Amino acid sequence: KVYFRDSGLAHTLLGIEDHAGLLRHPLVGASWEGFLIEEIFKLIGEGSQPYFWRTSNGAEIDLVVRLHGELVGIEIKRTDSPKATRSLRTGSAEVGLDRAFVVYPGSNRFKIDDRVDGVPTSALGEVFG
Repeated sequence: KVYFRDSGLAHTLLGIEDHAGLLRHPLVGASWEGFLIEEIFKLIGEGSQPYFWRTSNGAEIDLVVRLHGELVGIEIKRTDSPKATRSLRTGSAEVGLDRAFVVYPGSNRFKIDDRVDGVPTSALGEVFG
């Protein structure tokens, strides 16, 4: 999987000229994901050996990192009501994640289940900093 680390460059290459154009573009979710991965990298440092995980049958986790001694999975969703995906559950078992986060554009941090938290973008610094 390829992430553009500079969302402005990605938008220019895609011909996206403004915010309204971005919201209409079919790659708005991928842009959101790439932008937040870059923001998370700034907080955790690339020395944490971040990677993307995917199986041959399509299960994937956007970001897997070692954070404060734990192996953590991070999913990024552009939705107001994030859930733990089947891919995240499969990956948790296969990779041996200690915990997971679903980052979303809402405003509240909440438990999705016993090992998965929903994290608003406004709380990235407190979770990953």
